[in-house]
Amino acid sequence: MTKKDGFTFLFEVHLIQLCQAPPVHKVSRLSDVSDCLLWRELDLYVHTARFYEDFSEIRTIGLDGTSVAKGHEYITLFVDMEKKRIIHISDGKGSETIEDFAEHLEAVNGSCNAVTNVSNDRSPACVKGVGKYLHNTSITFDKFHILKEINEAVDEVQCQEVKNNPLLKGTRYKILKNGRNLTKKNNGMPNRNYLCPDSISNRSGQ
Repeated sequence: MTKKDGFTFLFEVHLIQLCQAPPVHKVSRLSDVSDCLLWRELDLYVHTARFYEDFSEIRTIGLDGTSVAKGHEYITLFVDMEKKRIIHISDGKGSETIEDFAEHLEAVNGSCNAVTNVSNDRSPACVKGVGKYLHNTSITFDKFHILKEINEAVDEVQCQEVKNNPLLKGTRYKILKNGRNLTKKNNGMPNRNYLCPDSISNRSGQ
């Protein structure tokens, strides 16, 4: 931190390392340093580090939106899938986040045309943004979200079918659960194969 803060360089480094794991407010209580000061210095170090970034080898990225606070505040995370690290964060979750990432990528020696694959969560806004700003990219839909939609569809059909098929009564979670995690009794029930996403799950490598 700066000299006026009264900390040695080693203590500075220690605080920054601590902030990589627990929430900043916990580091504040542990170190007796105000969280405002910690956030200010974190911003300084992050912006300094970003200035020296080199994204010339970025080829495959993953992106996902998540809420950060109450009131529907969202951010979109961009991850280098090869090096398994976050490389950019944009406010919001629309196609404008792709534009923001593309501008940052070009600013740190990267190239939008060099990105060949993007993994996302099937968001129409993300698909639109990728097509507009990352022209040479193919899209791979996130396995987790695909299986989530499959399970929701299976659940919906099971709820409809159980009204006319008594064999399905009480089997909702047995059907949705992965067959490898079932007991012999549940796995051997005659109606399990009636509706079961196991084969899809297995093919996806889950």
